[in-house]
Amino acid sequence: MSLSDTIIRTWYETNDGDLYAGGLLVSEIAARYGTPFYLYSPGIFREKAARLRRAIPDAELYYSLKANPTPAVIQTFIDIGAGLEIASAGELSLALRCGCPPSRIIFAGPGKQEYELSAGIQAGIGEFHVESFTEIDRLQTLSRSAGVSVPVAVRVNATEISKSGAIVMSGGSSQFGIDEERVAEAIEIIIRSSHLRCAGLHFYAGTQMLDSDVILEVYSSCTESASALARATGQSFGTIDFGGGFGVPYFEKDNELNIDALGASLLPVLRAAKEKAGLSDTRFIIEPGRYLTAEGGLYVTRIIDIKESRGATFLVLEGGMHHNIAPAGHFGQLIKRNFPIVIANRTGKPADDVYTIVGPLCTPLDTLGRNISLPHAEIGDIVVFLQAGAYSRTASPLQFLSHPEPMELMVDQGIVSIARKQGDVNILFRGTLLEHL
Repeated sequence: MSLSDTIIRTWYETNDGDLYAGGLLVSEIAARYGTPFYLYSPGIFREKAARLRRAIPDAELYYSLKANPTPAVIQTFIDIGAGLEIASAGELSLALRCGCPPSRIIFAGPGKQEYELSAGIQAGIGEFHVESFTEIDRLQTLSRSAGVSVPVAVRVNATEISKSGAIVMSGGSSQFGIDEERVAEAIEIIIRSSHLRCAGLHFYAGTQMLDSDVILEVYSSCTESASALARATGQSFGTIDFGGGFGVPYFEKDNELNIDALGASLLPVLRAAKEKAGLSDTRFIIEPGRYLTAEGGLYVTRIIDIKESRGATFLVLEGGMHHNIAPAGHFGQLIKRNFPIVIANRTGKPADDVYTIVGPLCTPLDTLGRNISLPHAEIGDIVVFLQAGAYSRTASPLQFLSHPEPMELMVDQGIVSIARKQGDVNILFRGTLLEHL
């Protein structure tokens, strides 16, 4: 069974080759709202969160906004009681506007500016995760001026870490975190500060990890490092944030992360950690983004041309990498491989034809599928990119060549709602162009 078939069988429905999401026919949604658009299924988001909570009940769930900052998506996770992990003042504003309690917000990421730190202090967020000594100094100054005590966790750039993630974010020299050999020094500065409070530690090995054994190894190493730091500093840690990093399958040879196996192995590790020095009252935090939202998002567009060129057949779509950069291979891929793609009214049909799939942009970079086998396609067919709920619209160069931005829709139990309308540039395309110039 292909990856596309597996994803659809697990998370979606089909009837006589037609793809359904949230109880509605995708092609009918396209006819009603026009294409291109992103289509999110909050029911899938909720189920992914429920699976994670069942598997790892000893860890608190925080949603990482960077994966998908659409307010309706954020609201879905707030509604089920998840906290939020942010990495900018803009994300802080989104989190607060969506109604997240400030105490349930943690602020991570390198390069936080003074106005961002001030905004977090003013809001009274749960934790700042500091990534440098400069950031500690800034927080000291700002918290003293504000006359408040600020909870601070130190992000640790571990000495040794697994290299099994698609993007490794720890282990060598890094812009992320404070080198492990200097973390005790950072903690001592925080302890001595009159307006900073040492709240915990933050670890992050990397992203897109699909091997439960690797994740278990990383988490075990983190608890050992945390206990060693507790002994060295005499400091107890209220939180240990393991970061996110849980992966999803994007390519044919990818195996789905076995979250149940991970949970079964991880449970004794976390409970044993409570017996270690400085960790008896520790709360464990995980902050996935991609794992929670990728499967629940579709990018839906239309074939506007089919052309032959020297033995190759090109499907030209109305939307391309400016809307959905990951399938073009420009977001973390070292080797360009095809994402799961289907034709909405031909799912499960024999994949008898071979196509190269491109968008409308004036650049060869706008190639979204290479020599990909699909059922016979025709102009006007609806093409759907799966696994599009994370790092898709938000990571794409939406303004490139001034094409219309995609709408974002939510579909839940047979009801469609607009999560985000198309951008203002679309005014030029709604009537006669010259009337608006």
